[in-house]
Amino acid sequence: MPGLSKRAANTWLWVAPTLISLVLLVGAEAVQAQSNDDLVVERLCLAGFSAAFQAAGKVAPPGMSAFTCSCFLDQINQGSGLDAAQSTCRKRAGDRYRM
Repeated sequence: MPGLSKRAANTWLWVAPTLISLVLLVGAEAVQAQSNDDLVVERLCLAGFSAAFQAAGKVAPPGMSAFTCSCFLDQINQGSGLDAAQSTCRKRAGDRYRM
């Protein structure tokens, strides 16, 4: 490697892959943590969606709960607040499923 002594270059040859592996591992754990958070939010959304329809004595059209909760999760991940995400997705689902 230009600009490095032979010893430094040899050290870098084993340090670089170790650092890269560490960065990839930490990055993978962060993605996994985000995925776990998304899963929790999605499950809570689906439970709330189901409870709301049961309380209203209605049956949601097939696919509506998944569509609505996917929308909600996307909105939250894009930085929307809970109320804004809920309002946006409620309207989108109502438009799509004619409710």
